Amino acid sequence: MVTLPQSSKRDAGIDIARGIAIIIMMGANMGPVLHEPHSLFMRMCSSLAAPIFVLLAGMMIAHHAGARSWLKIGKRVGMLLLWAAFTDMAAWGIRPFLGVDVLYLVAIGTAVTYSLRNVPAAALAAIIMAIAFATPFLQESLGYTAYPTGMELLSGNVTVVVKQQTPVWHHYLIDGWFPVFPWLAYMLAGLMLGRYRWGNSSTRSLTGSKWGIMVTGCLAIGGVMWWLHPGAMYDRQGFSELFYPPTVGFFIASLGAVLAVLTLAGISPTSRYWRPVRFMGQHSLFIYVAHSIVIGQFFVKWWQNAPLDKEPFLLVYSLFLLSMFMVTAAMQYAIFKIKAG
Repeated sequence: MVTLPQSSKRDAGIDIARGIAIIIMMGANMGPVLHEPHSLFMRMCSSLAAPIFVLLAGMMIAHHAGARSWLKIGKRVGMLLLWAAFTDMAAWGIRPFLGVDVLYLVAIGTAVTYSLRNVPAAALAAIIMAIAFATPFLQESLGYTAYPTGMELLSGNVTVVVKQQTPVWHHYLIDGWFPVFPWLAYMLAGLMLGRYRWGNSSTRSLTGSKWGIMVTGCLAIGGVMWWLHPGAMYDRQGFSELFYPPTVGFFIASLGAVLAVLTLAGISPTSRYWRPVRFMGQHSLFIYVAHSIVIGQFFVKWWQNAPLDKEPFLLVYSLFLLSMFMVTAAMQYAIFKIKAG
């Protein structure tokens, strides 16, 4: 039996890492308003947000599993699905439950990861690797769409016409925005990492020579595998992350990148310099939904016919980050004042 932690206290380093993911994700989701082709630097940076976000979601299962029941997990899954559906409709004006955006994956992964919370580490590692290495075979045998099904909310018209479009169940399995293969493996890797960090009633540091070797090894081995077999790297209507489709090399290399971010986030996590990033990480779900609505309902409509060049894009992005921080802070202050009486 795996010993799971009971504490629900926030981990500053994890909040910082989640904040880093949100900051990157905001820029990545602004991709449709940036003039194409996007630079390799932009595409690589954008590709880091989702692995961080999803792996941290798995870590949180380990952090809170001892204090949660299946009833609480069911409520959590339901809430995530509601937010996912709301974001599809309110931000992008499309019918929900079709393309499998990241919150759908986290909802599914929450249930699966919680069910595997007591599986021994060796067996869990085997499941993770089985998912990762099965992914390219499923992509090859079942096919991989260039763009998953999207339908306008009211008219039902298809948003992007793709020849030989795959069915919706196929999107959940292998070719949606964030399908189970291989993205569930990130959540399960997060479960393993969470056990390591918070197991045995102590918080372990994600540093040291052995940790550095593991990070470097993942980056080097995954990087070589990814370079040899990069995959199609589709650009999905301005969303230009390099994981459409994800490959085994990308999975391993991105794991190394996430571990490196966690190491960075663990350096003086209580420093005042980290506070803005940490704050955004503490309110990641609100910021994710809010920034999606702004991009989908305003930015894309303003600039879809005249996309921004690099310098204007960076200016808008910087102001967008600042505004989201200020809106979130104002909301929290208002909630605090209401609760205070």
